[in-house]
Amino acid sequence: MGNHPKEHQAANTQTNQQSQETHQHQKNIKNNGERRQRRTREPALRKPHGHSYNPAIIQAENPRSYYIRHRNRVPWKLRRYVWGVVGLHEEIEDFIKFMQPTESEQAMRDDVVWRIRQVVKELWLARSLALRIFRTLNTGLYLPDGDIDMVIQGQWEQLPMWQLRNKLVERRIAREENITVIEKAVVPIIKLIESNTLVHVDISFNTSNGREAAALVKKYMAEYPNLKQLVVLLKYILNHRGLNEVWKGGLGSYALTLLVVNFLQQHSRKNAKEDGENLGVLLLEFFELYGRQFNYETCGIRIRDEAGYIPIDTLRKQMNAHGTKYGPLCIEDPLNTTNDVGRSTFQWKHVQACFDHCCRKLKKALEEQPDPAMRGGTLIGHILGVPDDLLLYRRWCDTSFNPDHLLAVRKSKNSVTSSSDESE
Repeated sequence: MGNHPKEHQAANTQTNQQSQETHQHQKNIKNNGERRQRRTREPALRKPHGHSYNPAIIQAENPRSYYIRHRNRVPWKLRRYVWGVVGLHEEIEDFIKFMQPTESEQAMRDDVVWRIRQVVKELWLARSLALRIFRTLNTGLYLPDGDIDMVIQGQWEQLPMWQLRNKLVERRIAREENITVIEKAVVPIIKLIESNTLVHVDISFNTSNGREAAALVKKYMAEYPNLKQLVVLLKYILNHRGLNEVWKGGLGSYALTLLVVNFLQQHSRKNAKEDGENLGVLLLEFFELYGRQFNYETCGIRIRDEAGYIPIDTLRKQMNAHGTKYGPLCIEDPLNTTNDVGRSTFQWKHVQACFDHCCRKLKKALEEQPDPAMRGGTLIGHILGVPDDLLLYRRWCDTSFNPDHLLAVRKSKNSVTSSSDESE
């Protein structure tokens, strides 16, 4: 006799269930195998840990990528913070203090400038009485791994960028692979990584307003006590995301400083311009303004006389020195009304998106207040971190460069001096 229909249906159901279980089991085995394979492959892709920060090793590779950034840290946090904007203010103060250059870092950078100056003098001092060499914007606003900007002023029929580049390589100031001549930029520059210190240096020729800009920034810093803290923090945020290089379309130091000055000038609260104002509140308001509210398509920025925002067409009519080539951001240079400081910031939309992102992240972190027992976390750690390679680099600088020794070496050199030689 044939099977009963119900028994036949039950047998088919049981067979289907067994087939599905077998398929799921095979799928789980495959997934587990892939996970094990990924776990065994990952360490091979990582660079080994435990290297000392030895310049003989790191010079062979890109110093910014030698140590893999396997996690971000918050080394500035040495205490528990009150939650909310008060705690944000405290944490910003600690971050600024952590980022201040040490004596060794300052002496190391002074030594780099001095050695490059000696090469320049060797090339041109005898032929050019008007030769002047100085650092620009030496206002204490630089980051530990920030660039050194140098300007060389002299008399040449054609800028001798390649001549200087070759001499710097010959004198082992920089290696062949670590020096680049950028001739087609708005401001032609030589970019290099100094061989002994791994400091990045930008050298330009006959750039106007270098010293005047430094003096102007110092004036604004005296006028607005919160300016320095805000600029240093914002510079690091942009640097952390690769948006600080002017020749790559980022927001440079001078332009960023003018943005913050404009923000403080136009602030509705009078005490925002005074010492003791909450830095956390100011930071959020800055992000809100330039990340969300500011209409860069119709408004230009004028710092002179605290004018604020000017119709962009009005500003661009006076900036005809460069023809009709304009960038998305328009900032009038207080020292030269025909110069658009924001002209080269063609990545302004990315900078604006960065400010908006930081604003949202900080506000979300402030809204999600934890249980009182869990307080004491980080707030600005939500928008930035200090990678291991920077921590190791700073430690290496402090242990490798003795300020007194560097000064003694420079004094012992029988170098040619000039009354027009300046270090600002």
